[in-house]
Order: sequence, then structure tokens, then C-alpha cells
Amino acid sequence: MTENVWKRENSGTRSQLYTLEDDKSLIDVTFDPLTRWLCIANVDVKPQYRRQGLAKIMLLEAVNLAEGLDATLIYSAIISRECLEAMESVFEQDAIRIVNRGTYTLPGERERYDANAILRIDI
Repeated sequence: MTENVWKRENSGTRSQLYTLEDDKSLIDVTFDPLTRWLCIANVDVKPQYRRQGLAKIMLLEAVNLAEGLDATLIYSAIISRECLEAMESVFEQDAIRIVNRGTYTLPGERERYDANAILRIDI
């Protein structure tokens, strides 16, 4: 992951879209320069590379980006069990409000989006 660099794209709005990706995983975040809030919009690890800590690495990179942008808040809507566990491995338990933990996606299944949790971190 250290050889990759965040790509900034023009989103057409005041928010700035950043993407970090390699051949196994990617993360998209948006940053609002007025509120200085960073949203973790998407974390994706290809199925054959899951459960190897790659999502955790991507999330830590997002935290580093937030600090570099002088963000005051990191937030995300968590919709899958796999993403929830990755978030729990990086962020403190009290930063995540869990409504439903959801179930794991089995090999060959379409990804299940039945977790329901919110991440909010004031930094």
C-alpha cells in the first residue's frame, strides 16, 4: 500500500473525492473543506483477498489523509458485516453505533448489505 498515492478527483461539488486503490482493494472518501468533515464512502476488498487485513490498512490510510487535511470529523455509514469488523479493528468501540451486525457473505453469494451501523469520530 505504501507505493500508492491518493488520487483527487473533481466531483463537481464543493466536496473533494479521494480514491486509493491497488489490484486487491480500494477506498473512496469525500472531504468537505467548509465543514472539514471526511466521509469514508466506500471500502472494497476483492473476495479472494478478504480477511487478510487489507480493509484495515485502507482505513488507516483514510485516517492519515484526514489528519493531513486537518479534518475535524470522520464519519461513515456501515452496511456490511465485513466492513463493520474492519471499522471495529481501527476505531474505538464507542465511536460506532451498531443497530444490526448483519451476516457474513458466503463465497459465491452477492454481498449482503444487512449490517446497520454509523461511525463518527471527532478529531
